[in-house]
Amino acid sequence: MESMNVYEHALNHWKSEVSTLLGRPEFNLLQKNEFTLESYRWYLRETFFHTRENPISQLIATRSFSRNQHELLSRYVGHARSEISHDLLALRDFVALGGSEEEIRSGQPLPDTEAMIGYTYACAHADSPLKYLGYLFHVEALPTVQGKDYIQMLLASGVPSHAVSFLQEHAQVDPAHSKLMAYYLENLLRTKEDERVFDLSMRTGMLLHYRMIVGAISRGMQGTPA
Repeated sequence: MESMNVYEHALNHWKSEVSTLLGRPEFNLLQKNEFTLESYRWYLRETFFHTRENPISQLIATRSFSRNQHELLSRYVGHARSEISHDLLALRDFVALGGSEEEIRSGQPLPDTEAMIGYTYACAHADSPLKYLGYLFHVEALPTVQGKDYIQMLLASGVPSHAVSFLQEHAQVDPAHSKLMAYYLENLLRTKEDERVFDLSMRTGMLLHYRMIVGAISRGMQGTPA
């Protein structure tokens, strides 16, 4: 199977799993699209904490890669390097909406965000590279598929265009990362066990990520200042 066919198969499966997951009552909030400005600030706050760990955890995950796959490692490490400073995009948007840089830098993530971060490091230390790639597939697919819709929704709700740089960057860059994901899967997804590990990790990462987002949005809708 060609690499993009492998990717497209995985992406179609991801879309199906997202649809099933968002049908749960705990995620009704995401279906209503009734986000306040404070909810978006909370989303940016928690995304800052989450994304600043991604380059580190992604590099740690190389411990499970074959030492003979030089081209794969080269592309993967380059991918990890490209994630550096994405947390600063979320921070910039947060400050543009009146948030305090000092507060966020000295603060702590919410429990659901802490769980999301913990899972990324658990995946990074797993024996199979497919464990981390399952998580990575979800966080790359989400902005690629839904990013532009979320941006339009935020702009329509009154969020200024200079405060959506994080989402814009990922909606534009992540299609290129999709090609990298296709390459990774072509070279690493070999057996039924590989598929099982990848699928379970993707679904677990998806669940924890959406819980992180709902936790952030709920804080904002309760009127708690970020």
